[in-house]
Amino acid sequence: MSDSNLIRIRGVRKLHGGDYSNGFIVDGVLKSDDDLLVDFLICNGVVKVDGDFASRGDVEVNGSMKIDGDIVIEESLTVSGALNIDGDLRVSNELIVNGAMKVSGDTHCGEANIPGAISIDGDLTVFNDAELSGGFVIHGNLIVNGNLRIILKGNQRNKNTIDGDLIVRGDVTVIRASGSNRRLEVRGDLRAEGIVELENVIVRGDVIGETVIINENCLINGNVKYSLSYEIDTEAVVKGEIISE
Repeated sequence: MSDSNLIRIRGVRKLHGGDYSNGFIVDGVLKSDDDLLVDFLICNGVVKVDGDFASRGDVEVNGSMKIDGDIVIEESLTVSGALNIDGDLRVSNELIVNGAMKVSGDTHCGEANIPGAISIDGDLTVFNDAELSGGFVIHGNLIVNGNLRIILKGNQRNKNTIDGDLIVRGDVTVIRASGSNRRLEVRGDLRAEGIVELENVIVRGDVIGETVIINENCLINGNVKYSLSYEIDTEAVVKGEIISE
């Protein structure tokens, strides 16, 4: 993109919304009082949109960004700073969160790599693979159409929670990092079409998979249902039945 198609903001700039065939680099403050569509955005400072926000290209949030509406990104989103969305988030390609992100609605993305912190009031749906190694609170369901890997880091005070169901079309693996005592709590069912391998996990409902491996420090309040095989560690607790399907 030529410099003529690039808008760089170092001070304070206010827009009245609109469709811009420009990329934005914001080192200062950008405010829009209506819906905003851009070619791409790099936020190193502060961005505030009183409406929906959309980008045809990548979005990078290194500073602070607040959207009082929905976000649609046709490429990838990287959050190294703080992003607050008062609506839904849809990312066509990869969602990377190294910083902090809060979404008041649902989140959809192509892939997810989340070593940072996220809070989602609705569902998180990932259309391919996902890896979560940071802190997360999901008040709806977590749905992954590929494989899911969760690495539990930190202490027990920062428990990761999924209030709904955990649904995975491939394999799901939950492991504890060295020195961590953090747990994952799934308050609904945990269902996978492939292998389920769990460590330091509480599941309030059932655990369902092709092969189910329940390792140490797991509590399953419901049933364990498998179609191929299962293993349960002597330090794990299953309160329901073990059922072959």
